[in-house]
Amino acid sequence: MNVTLAVKQYISKMIESSGAGMKVLLMDKETSEILQKEVYLFERIDSQNRDSMKHLKAICYLRPTKGVARRCVQGLTSVLLALKKCPMIRYQLSSDMKTEVPPLLLILDRSDDAITPLLNQWTYQAMVHELLGLNNNRIDLSRVPGISKELKEVVLSAEHDEFYANTFEPQTLNPQTFEPQTFEPQTFEPQTFEPQTLEPQTLEPQTFEPQTFEPQTFEPQTLEPQTFESQTFEPQTLNPQTFEPQTLEPQTFEPQTLNPQTLNPQTFEPQTFEPQTFEPQTLEPQTLNPQTLEPQTFEPQTLEPQTLNPQTLEPQTFEPQTLEPQTLEPQTLNPQTFEPQTFEPQTFEPQTLNPQTLNPQTLEPQTFEPQTFEPQTLEPQTLNPQTLEPQTLEPQTFEPQTLNPQTLEPQTFEPQTLEPQTLNPQTFEPQTFEPQTLNPQTLNPQTFEPQTLEPQTLNPQTFEPQTLNPQTLEPQTFEPQTLEPQTLEPQTLNPQTLEPQTLNHRP
Repeated sequence: MNVTLAVKQYISKMIESSGAGMKVLLMDKETSEILQKEVYLFERIDSQNRDSMKHLKAICYLRPTKGVARRCVQGLTSVLLALKKCPMIRYQLSSDMKTEVPPLLLILDRSDDAITPLLNQWTYQAMVHELLGLNNNRIDLSRVPGISKELKEVVLSAEHDEFYANTFEPQTLNPQTFEPQTFEPQTFEPQTFEPQTLEPQTLEPQTFEPQTFEPQTFEPQTLEPQTFESQTFEPQTLNPQTFEPQTLEPQTFEPQTLNPQTLNPQTFEPQTFEPQTFEPQTLEPQTLNPQTLEPQTFEPQTLEPQTLNPQTLEPQTFEPQTLEPQTLEPQTLNPQTFEPQTFEPQTFEPQTLNPQTLNPQTLEPQTFEPQTFEPQTLEPQTLNPQTLEPQTLEPQTFEPQTLNPQTLEPQTFEPQTLEPQTLNPQTFEPQTFEPQTLNPQTLNPQTFEPQTLEPQTLNPQTFEPQTLNPQTLEPQTFEPQTLEPQTLEPQTLNPQTLEPQTLNHRP
């Protein structure tokens, strides 16, 4: 039996049966040696000051001590008494409780001594003769009502009756069932030895030299009387593999100090840690690493004021400076040298903002100058069914017709009034854009999605809000202006160059 594998599977089964989610491991004072390991949360089950955390699932890991077993017995007894049930207790064969003999109470009469005859096995024949009657080793049972013909006359003979013969023969205990057993006498058949013919051997005469033996004097020895001490029978237990009785020799265990053992979290094998003396220390705050879920300690740091670099979007730290009180002129930081620069106040005349769109290749804003398109007559264009590129058809006398892309047969289309439309750059299908008023948009530096932001930043000297120029990303100060409403022309992508272009409505 692999004890380590059994403990590993037992703990794994407890954790899997608790379900998904965060878990809490509750222990008693016997299993608290696991506290030496890095556990996220642990708690003693006998703790009184415990917070209520209903979002966590608790796993109780307790050692089966005598107190826990006594509490379980009391709980089962209370349930049986409440339900008025009388259970039948069964033990397995290898249990120590199974081998114990239940107590037996005998109530005897003084006038009838049944114990003394049972102690002497040679009085069994006399007891049968006294109670039933024995005549020539035969017992007459014909007067018993309802007895079979075979048992009307019973012969008690040691040669034919096995039970009667067992009362005269010595008995031994069966080592497996601990019941008396009788060994049957065995008859050994005579063995016939075949005669062997020995070859004559010629013995050479040997000459023995006479030896002189010196007389020896034997001193009388006095035998001391020996005293036999009473013997104590050694306890016997069953072998867990063969279930045969085995005698365990008494061993003397020297007192020793056991080192605390805990389970290895990787192999679930017991390991011994030498006792260490820990000096009192101040624990630093720890948090869990989001990648490895291991605790890590962060040293307290004093964070200096940081701002983001507008070019690399990385934090940068400015050293604190002591500024003398002075009359500050409006100034901003140079985004290249990060030195303050002063802008002279300027008066901005109202102007018409050019519409801006995003470049689909570099995702940077670009400005298109307004162009004036002269009215022109567009020639009918169709797509080449092989290259899917637009082609221009020259006007011909016959009616306009194109090829069916499925059957490649000419088909005639009725003249239609085409609305301004462009091709979708993903599906190459025509789509129509309705004129809309575009709001100035910028890109979110994290998601690269367009967002409408009022470009503002804080002046590091006066801490007043200031606005960044969306083209140069330099801070600038705007005076309040009144903008006249205007209508932006719709823009679409050119299907050939994939560049934005402005379409004019045809009459």
